[in-house]
Amino acid sequence: MKQIMRIPLMGLALAVLAGCQRTPPTDTVALVDVTQSIERDGTLDEFKVVDDLVDRMQRGDSLTVIPITGNAMSETPGHILRFTAPTERQAYDYDLVTFREQAHQSIQAMQNAAFVSPSKHTDILGALDVAKQELEASPPRDMKQLIVMSDFVEDDGAYRFTVDKALADSAVAQKLAGRLQAEHAFDLRNIHVSLSAIQSKDLRSICPERQRALREFWKRYFGPISNAEIRITGS
Repeated sequence: MKQIMRIPLMGLALAVLAGCQRTPPTDTVALVDVTQSIERDGTLDEFKVVDDLVDRMQRGDSLTVIPITGNAMSETPGHILRFTAPTERQAYDYDLVTFREQAHQSIQAMQNAAFVSPSKHTDILGALDVAKQELEASPPRDMKQLIVMSDFVEDDGAYRFTVDKALADSAVAQKLAGRLQAEHAFDLRNIHVSLSAIQSKDLRSICPERQRALREFWKRYFGPISNAEIRITGS
């Protein structure tokens, strides 16, 4: 069964950071799905992307890694990783070397935790609310980008996208997305957005029509964002 969205993850980090002739720093927020629906290879892929992002950070750049858990309000605080590349250069760029080593260790710890105790549910909408707050708090003059890696199957207690009637077809899914987008006030302007589907157990049980509805839901949910680079492909 086809995934609803697919972007080669190994090339994502390079793609979103292409064109490195920048004056202002880049503030990146990356959402990684650490729920039990994600297959092991998918988890390894998304954390490989985060590691690649760290290796490509330039001085002054920031990277915030937000885990997609079962409840963004209760489970996410205290588990967000925040990195800022040093601006004061040391001999042989030793400061950057040390920074990257420490960042990779923190990322590895988050990955290990995802394997040991993955979340049972998936609160993507809540994680996006947290990402919105992080991006709004970053300096206005900085370049900003949002990277979301997930199976995009919401299962937060209120909504269960694998079975909800509201995701039965594309037209109904778009209506739900428009209502939730307004309720969450999800309107990030001047943000580059990249969505990437990763391997998931839940998607295997979803019929092609519901997969198309899922894709249309997220296209509508992110659609109001101005100047966004949204790359979604699928069946």
